[in-house]
Amino acid sequence: MAAFPVLKTGTFNRALEMILSVSTYLFVLAAINSCVPQTSGEPVVTFDVLYNAGIESYAQERWAECVDYMRKAIADHKTFQDNLIECRLMCESVSKNSDKYLSYEDLAMRDRLSELSFFEIALRRSDCIRRCKKEKLSGRPESVDQEIMAEFDKLKPYDYLQICAYQSGNYKTAAAASFTYLLANPDHETMQKNVQFYRTLANVNSGDFYNMELKPHQDLYMKGVDTYTEKKYAATIKHIEGALVEYYKEFSRCSALCEGTYDHESFPDFYNAVADHWISVLRCKHQCPIKLATINGALVDNFLVEHYNYLQFSYYQGNKILIDPMSVYHLLFCSLSLFNILADNGNDYQQLNKAIQYWRYFANCQVWIIGTKKFEKDLKTAAACTATYLLLKPNDETMKQNKAFYLTMEGLKEKDFLPRGEATKYVDEQKMEITMIQFVNAKYKFSDADEDKGAEPEKPLEDEGEVKTISIKKELPSSLLVELMVCSSAARRQMSTTSVISRKQL
Repeated sequence: MAAFPVLKTGTFNRALEMILSVSTYLFVLAAINSCVPQTSGEPVVTFDVLYNAGIESYAQERWAECVDYMRKAIADHKTFQDNLIECRLMCESVSKNSDKYLSYEDLAMRDRLSELSFFEIALRRSDCIRRCKKEKLSGRPESVDQEIMAEFDKLKPYDYLQICAYQSGNYKTAAAASFTYLLANPDHETMQKNVQFYRTLANVNSGDFYNMELKPHQDLYMKGVDTYTEKKYAATIKHIEGALVEYYKEFSRCSALCEGTYDHESFPDFYNAVADHWISVLRCKHQCPIKLATINGALVDNFLVEHYNYLQFSYYQGNKILIDPMSVYHLLFCSLSLFNILADNGNDYQQLNKAIQYWRYFANCQVWIIGTKKFEKDLKTAAACTATYLLLKPNDETMKQNKAFYLTMEGLKEKDFLPRGEATKYVDEQKMEITMIQFVNAKYKFSDADEDKGAEPEKPLEDEGEVKTISIKKELPSSLLVELMVCSSAARRQMSTTSVISRKQL
């Protein structure tokens, strides 16, 4: 009778661990595969499932699988947010049927109809969002574990990604992931050491340490600062104007993400429930300018207003090349002559070569003449940017001096100093929200147990007309600041100190 092989105790334990590991792995795969959509009506693999599977792979030291799961979880989380934002922003266009209530002389009736109009908008927008979510988020669960959402907000998946990538030999991914996580968590001592360690690896270059979560508006702003430092004003205008477009887009996206669920932790009356939820949304939205102004872990002071500072000076320097018509004529004439020579001497290669060399020399001269022409100053656009700067920061004495200087120039009048439309809308919205936040801080009672604030007066805005934000500046440890900032040295200099265009420079 054949005997079974005898296993030593240690071998048996290792075999048992292997069996348990395989069993756990198969269980996780089964859970994920059960969510894979076979038809459009079945569930999809969501970022929370992928994230948990990645953590399980990390615990079981299956490093390559961990990297794959974390990458997919990060990508799906971004897709989820994009779809959610798209639904909320698209449904903002839903409006009330009419404004007929404004014609009522009875103020009480006008107020009542105005209130009903608000709820009509809310009903239509709610219906729109639900229909959109059903279309774009079909198959996903109604809600996601808030602890997992908080993990993604803190970029925790990048922490797992960096260690799993390192263990699987993907050092470049480990460097980028660790750097990204550290920027969002600058006080994380372990990650500081990890970043320093990755810098010592032979196959890792300085360019491998970049922010994987860098937003388009931040990237364009840094490029604009660089080109401004190099006095490439046309390129500065291109980058900063692009940064502004992306900034307002990202601000809308950030605000839309604030319109999520709210736990009342009680059973308030109707208006109390609406107001409490709105206050939560309001406070979240008020942090958006801070989030948008935080680049590579550092809060850039006066971030939005400085866009218009760079623009007003760059437009003053000029962005349109004045081209000499005669130079263009000579260049075209030379080109036409070359074509004629080619047509007449198709087989004479020596003659063709001389003609081509002559054309290259002449063309280069003409391009040089065109390219060295002075730039045309765009004073009216500079005036609008100056006015926009003063709208955002009305008490800036240097910019007031710039405006006074511009007014001395021929062709500019006071009427040309009108703030740009996108900034005007932004400021109006910010002022109204700040007024509401001040009321909440001064008077609002969240419950009967709250201390009565009714006697406290409302605090006016600091510097009338100036948009203020709650500044929460988080800086990286000084020992790591130089190494961890990935933008160029020129951009770092511009971001660390407020760039002011003085009258002398004009």
